[in-house]
Amino acid sequence: MVLSLTVKLQKCYDDDRYVTKTLTDIVSVSAEMKDETSILNPVLLVSGGAATYAECNYCTISDFGRQYFVTDIRTISNGLTEISCRCDVLSTYATYLAELDAVVERQETQYNLYLDDGSFKAYANPMIITKEFASGFSSPCIVLGIVGG
Repeated sequence: MVLSLTVKLQKCYDDDRYVTKTLTDIVSVSAEMKDETSILNPVLLVSGGAATYAECNYCTISDFGRQYFVTDIRTISNGLTEISCRCDVLSTYATYLAELDAVVERQETQYNLYLDDGSFKAYANPMIITKEFASGFSSPCIVLGIVGG
């Protein structure tokens, strides 16, 4: 059984780690899934030469409700091209991620000093004070007091 799908091939301009991506539609094609392929990492067969799809690095398969990175484009035969894809989990589930309540322990520029993860910024500025005892000492000695250590 051959599964025919409508695939929107696109150009993505953003880093893979972005949740919402800037996309430009290149072409919408009818594609078939290669035998025994995964929905998470599908291999699609489309008509046309590889040069037709050379600038495509992203695609949307609405039948699966997922978005994909294009990982490889290969010419199989004259007029038939194989497009390998990998699921973009962040964009596919962006709606669910936006609704998620979470306590973020570590972030690039912001941090919470109440969450001790062993990497928070702390300063140890030494404060050295010398005081003379009024009655003095009978022999030379040093008195060291440490507070808040």
